[in-house]
Amino acid sequence: MKSRIPSLLSLFLTGLLSACGGELVDDTAASAPSAPAASAVSTHGRLKVCGNKICDAANAPVQLKGMSLFWSNTGWGGDRFYNPTAVANLASGWGATVVRAAIGVHSGGGVVDGQRAQNMARAKAVIDGAIAAGIYVIVDWHSHELHQAEAQSFFQELATAYASSPNLIWETFNEPTTQSWSTLKSYHTAVINTIRAAGSQNLVIAGSGTWSQEVDVAANDPLADANTAYTLHFYAGSHGASLRARADAAMAKGKAVFVTEYGTCDASGNGGFNATESNNWAAWMDTNKISSANWSLNDKAETASALLVGASATGPWTDANLTESGKWAKAYISKGTTTPPPPPPPPPTYALNVTRSGTGAGTVTSSTGGINCGSACSANLASGTTVTLTAAAASGSTFGGWGGACTGTAATCTVSMTAARSVSAAFNTSTSGGTYYTATVTRSGTGTGTVTSSTGGINCGTACSASLASGTTVTLTAAAGSGSTFAGWSGACTGTGACTLSMTAARSVTATFNPSSTGGTAPCANAITLATSQSGNFNTTGAVCYRTSANVNGWGCSNFDGRTVKVNGVAKTCGQTPMPAKWSDGYYYFDVSAGAYSWAALYYW
Repeated sequence: MKSRIPSLLSLFLTGLLSACGGELVDDTAASAPSAPAASAVSTHGRLKVCGNKICDAANAPVQLKGMSLFWSNTGWGGDRFYNPTAVANLASGWGATVVRAAIGVHSGGGVVDGQRAQNMARAKAVIDGAIAAGIYVIVDWHSHELHQAEAQSFFQELATAYASSPNLIWETFNEPTTQSWSTLKSYHTAVINTIRAAGSQNLVIAGSGTWSQEVDVAANDPLADANTAYTLHFYAGSHGASLRARADAAMAKGKAVFVTEYGTCDASGNGGFNATESNNWAAWMDTNKISSANWSLNDKAETASALLVGASATGPWTDANLTESGKWAKAYISKGTTTPPPPPPPPPTYALNVTRSGTGAGTVTSSTGGINCGSACSANLASGTTVTLTAAAASGSTFGGWGGACTGTAATCTVSMTAARSVSAAFNTSTSGGTYYTATVTRSGTGTGTVTSSTGGINCGTACSASLASGTTVTLTAAAGSGSTFAGWSGACTGTGACTLSMTAARSVTATFNPSSTGGTAPCANAITLATSQSGNFNTTGAVCYRTSANVNGWGCSNFDGRTVKVNGVAKTCGQTPMPAKWSDGYYYFDVSAGAYSWAALYYW
């Protein structure tokens, strides 16, 4: 979270996260207003710490996802979002299961600045909105300074008023800065004792030093309260693997962690949207079932704000009202946590096709996949499989050699299935006193096309070699497929015209086919540009178009439920390769049709 205190700004840029303890939760506490049916609170009840996880009333680990409001301070702008309608729209429109009320303490317009009543009213508006919506609410003492007496008074009033409500989560100190853990431990203990004495046994989340980053330090000397978890704060542009390692260390000591505040940018609240590290953090939180709240539901002109300047204070908010960070946060929250994400796609399979050519007879068998050609002349094999083909001539015939993905006249050839492969085997009638040589054709390039011969039966495509009598003259002709061009010959022929071979020895020829250049008007307007390492996750049943300048080797999709995709205007089934050429502007365009599921993903590598 971005500090409003100029003297703390340089410290804030390095800052964030975590720690503290509490007493056992009494899940049979006095009755509270009922949560809406099928809501997060009606499903999970009062939360509690169990081991290094946060669990529900049935001791099952839970993961909450939602938004944090901006500082509540009077006159700072974020205070207008402290209303029940905004909370209801987060719950119904984004699928949020938690909202955080960041009650500003100091620096003007805060609790200790003569504005206690106003900020208390804002806290209660958000709490009441969360109870009505059936979601959890973090009441955050949003401070960088120690104000223990004021904190105890604040939490005593709210804990007394809402002692029976399972919705409440107490965050006793947002982001300490330079205070030692021993000082913070004493402070947290006093405030937690006040909350417990007021009748609330709900979950407490306690902050640690350096903007709640020292969660590992707190875990080494934890609070006594058994129902206390430890705060972790991160900003994707400033914090990465080293901070995750500190949280991992705290969890290894059996302490639960709650990310009550995170940003998709750097710790100043600006610095640009960092999709890559935001995705890394999201994956880590999901793997460890860590709850989180994104900073912040506000329309301030900074990267961390979820809303564009001038957005409604109550919502609902469409994507047109959201910043880049807001769209990412909404998509992450909307994914939910009750249904596991779809499993990764299985490794691709590629077809191995064998053809026989020539005037003789014989069989080709494979070491795996069941090819026995004769009869079974193809197999689908997992990517990376290595398969050995063996050619055996029938009586009265000789093996003339391989073509396509294999070359030479040895009885065996080895094929690596990193793409679809075609192999031809030539068998010739045994002839007394005659000399035969093999003509072998190989196709290369990323385009499509065929090569045919004037004699010998080459049609590559399928039959890519022939055994021809010494002295035979054979002409090879290349024909490019649709959307491709013939780039030329190499090996025993050169140029782009017909290739004529004199079979006075074995000859090998390569024909190269490339995709036609693609230009003109882009395949879809208003395409969303993805980073070269980013996938497209979308939360709409409508059509959507993505583009990337990455060199795409393969792609896939999840949760598509009948959606279709056009890649640079060409209809493809999910994951189908080869890729066409990039558009003339240097991008691949993925044009996705509408579908039944509101959340789906398209990814590439």
